[in-house]
Amino acid sequence: MLLLWPVAYNGFPLVFADTNAYLASIYEFGTPLDRPPYYRLFASGVAHFTGTYGLAAAQAALAALVLYLMVKALAPSARPAQLLAIILLLGLVTSLPWEASWIMPDLFGGLAICCVLLLGPLNKTISGSERTFASALLVFGMIAHSGSLITCLAMIAFTVVGLLWRGCRDDRTAAIRLAALAFLAVTSSVLPNLQLTGRITINPTSNLFMLGRLAGDGLLQPYLKHQCPAEPTLVLCDQAKKLEGASENDFLWGDGFLDHQLDAAFKPEPYARLVRSVILYNLPAFIWTSARSSLTLLFAGSPLHQDTFARVNAADFSDDLDRGGLLGPPFTSSRQHTTGIALEWLGAVQIAVQLAAILALAGIVGLNNTGRRRSDPFVTISALVLLALLVNAAVHGVTSGAFVRYQAKVSWIPVLVALLYLFDLYNRTVRQSPVQQS
Repeated sequence: MLLLWPVAYNGFPLVFADTNAYLASIYEFGTPLDRPPYYRLFASGVAHFTGTYGLAAAQAALAALVLYLMVKALAPSARPAQLLAIILLLGLVTSLPWEASWIMPDLFGGLAICCVLLLGPLNKTISGSERTFASALLVFGMIAHSGSLITCLAMIAFTVVGLLWRGCRDDRTAAIRLAALAFLAVTSSVLPNLQLTGRITINPTSNLFMLGRLAGDGLLQPYLKHQCPAEPTLVLCDQAKKLEGASENDFLWGDGFLDHQLDAAFKPEPYARLVRSVILYNLPAFIWTSARSSLTLLFAGSPLHQDTFARVNAADFSDDLDRGGLLGPPFTSSRQHTTGIALEWLGAVQIAVQLAAILALAGIVGLNNTGRRRSDPFVTISALVLLALLVNAAVHGVTSGAFVRYQAKVSWIPVLVALLYLFDLYNRTVRQSPVQQS
């Protein structure tokens, strides 16, 4: 329940514009081209039997299980009261409860990173059944969202290299397991798109989303203005005037998006060529905007900014969902439907806590990375968590822009590791004190 308080505060599980697409398959067959099918199957399946409240509860339960495994692996001496305290603190000052209460796949990106840690450097601390659970959750977290897939693949690559470098038999086995899970996730992401479009891709509309990012940063429009007079048949030249001053959302979700979505999925080459040309034409600006977006994400991982939970009207969702009772009176009386949720002060607290945790992990790595202390699991885990934050910010900063919801899915992990370090340090100090006194 500590991870579900945003549901109580809102009066309904948190929703987003994309929630409609994920839940609609309860009454509609098929999956949109622009998102993987797996979270949609999970969300619609659970909600069909338990309702949206049950879906949020299921997500929170999975998050709680991962927290338990992380505590068991990094702070095995922690007492039940300390585990409760960790969950309470994460629930109050991090993005985790908002991710767990949200009918979106974002939560599973952060859980997947934790599973990489559990199956990698912490593989000796969990049982066989726990390893099976972490393996399944890792694969699901990777295939639930394309951005999470890319981030986790990078983290698995770094982790596998580290495990092989250490060279012991258990670490080699863990490296092989992670590599196999990565292959399974990639295959599972590619196969539905191969069947649908005949192409090997993890996202058939990735070129269109990249063009949306370029339009939002004002890089697409100058290229079209320069090139269209000489090449009027270039894709999107017929939209050049309409795109002047357009935001990324205007480009992606405005009139005519579906037509371009279908073209980009089934006839990708003109869109891919346009992406390459726009980037080369604006290369210095592209590098600058990518770096700026990545840095913004790195230090702004709260979902309570950028109107993420702004007012959502029931009219924005499909009639099928409304007829199914999923968006009935509880939703229409929720804060999101009436006024929206604007807790920017809490978002500022979350960011401050996240930054403090990042500094703490950097200190753990910097101060303990010598001699015997180098074997301390917190050194390895802290380094990998910092790397995960950088990789995730870079992946989404380059491909999507500075949308903080993408970093919020991982911003709670450094806080978790910092808390575990403090509790473990406290417990070890308490255990040693009687010995020193005697």
